[in-house]
Amino acid sequence: MTPLYKIPGLLLLPSSLILILLLLALVATKPWRQLFILAAIALLGFGSVAPLSSPLLAAREGEIPVPLLETPDVIVVLGHGHESNPDLSLVSHFYYAGLARVTQAVSLARQFPDARLFFTGYGGSDPVSNAEKAAELAQSLGIDGSRISSYSTPRNTAEEAEAVKADLVDQRTLLVTSASHLPRALAAFKAAGVEDIVGYPTGHLVKKAVASDWYSW
Repeated sequence: MTPLYKIPGLLLLPSSLILILLLLALVATKPWRQLFILAAIALLGFGSVAPLSSPLLAAREGEIPVPLLETPDVIVVLGHGHESNPDLSLVSHFYYAGLARVTQAVSLARQFPDARLFFTGYGGSDPVSNAEKAAELAQSLGIDGSRISSYSTPRNTAEEAEAVKADLVDQRTLLVTSASHLPRALAAFKAAGVEDIVGYPTGHLVKKAVASDWYSW
């Protein structure tokens, strides 16, 4: 079940705002009705045409570049949503952001074979936590289960930081999450007292912020 404190964030998604504007247009008087419809059309255009919206997201995703790495002791992988379904392949259980985080972590774990992997995240309405699901995928990709620890109760980034911080004392830590989420995630971990930590961005949604051909539009 989605925690109540996440509802305001869901309502601020562009798709939610467009729906709210259209609903307001249904009940508003004529001048306001036109304004709400125009605002919905403008938001739809801005949010769905990549060369208009991509520069904003690219700036956020580029705040923390892929680092030059020293050998980490621990690779922390933050959770994301999934849907368990026995009729689908394990890879298909993951949403894009979560899949990008896990596969990036597996790649790093192969690069640094002595590093441990910490997966975090609860399951929401799913009976399997995201941490457990991510650990399952990592093991299916060849990572030894003895290197993996799962933290299945955290519901948000701050709780993820609190859950793992005791196990990160005197450990060089690499934090893997979506590029747009990484600045906030690093701030949460440092606020929790984790100092020896470097962020590793993945799952970039913007591949090229500047339109290169007509198809970009």
